[in-house]
Amino acid sequence: MKKIFMFFLMLSTSAESMNCFPESNMMIGEKKLNQKSFLAKNFESGLSEIEFHLTLDKFEKVWAPIIQEKYNKKLIVERDWKNARVNAHATRDDQDNPMIVVRGGLARHPDITPDGLLLMLCHELGHHYGGAPKIFRGNTDRRSWSSAEGQADYFATSKCMPKIIEQDDSQVPESVQKSVEQVCFSVNCNRMVMAAMSVGRVFASLRTDWNVPEIGKTSEEKISKTIYSHPNPQCRFNTFIAGVNCDKEIYQDFDNDDYSIGACVNDERASRPACWFVENNY
Repeated sequence: MKKIFMFFLMLSTSAESMNCFPESNMMIGEKKLNQKSFLAKNFESGLSEIEFHLTLDKFEKVWAPIIQEKYNKKLIVERDWKNARVNAHATRDDQDNPMIVVRGGLARHPDITPDGLLLMLCHELGHHYGGAPKIFRGNTDRRSWSSAEGQADYFATSKCMPKIIEQDDSQVPESVQKSVEQVCFSVNCNRMVMAAMSVGRVFASLRTDWNVPEIGKTSEEKISKTIYSHPNPQCRFNTFIAGVNCDKEIYQDFDNDDYSIGACVNDERASRPACWFVENNY
């Protein structure tokens, strides 16, 4: 029986996912929606089937060998191109191999880019290998195998994306260069900021009370204990940027119990944002 943790961009029914993601009727079939997109000014809107598979190939080429060597596990990426749901989720098979399921509706979303999809894949991988804080199993005090949503985001830009794009020739459109430079200056950082904007716009499109994140803005969310479910898009964007700015070695893993190992702490620019993480209450 599969142990399932679902990161839903649609409708969540799994107790493991805490039923926290907004219900949405968004379905994007192979005939793309006629929808205006901010990012379409700078990127082609949505991905073709070829781009979808090439992006997943790129992810697997880097991460499958790492997971095989480090954990003796097989990375399984299920490519459900024909499925119209705007959705991706992480789960495990009967042999405890990490699985990532990606629906075609997500790839066809008008705000997704190849790097945005890579970031989503890294987020899902972060549920498997993102370390502490881990979510709780149902209403018990036992920890799940899955890292919290915010931690999966932090892993995505601090450990996962850098390994994929470190050899690439990265470019950022001139029209957004000045905005991106508010938070970073390195080429790879610029690229991950744009990926985070792509993903942030996808998140924001699924709930009417969620806004598109802004570069240079800090989430005003006030919390007293760690949030394990999905933070708002601005908070998640800030988490992605914190991961980018963390100068810890990208090959130093996070720990499953000690949140400080492999992470940046007491660093305003690079620590997990206070909009979802509370050090003394997780």
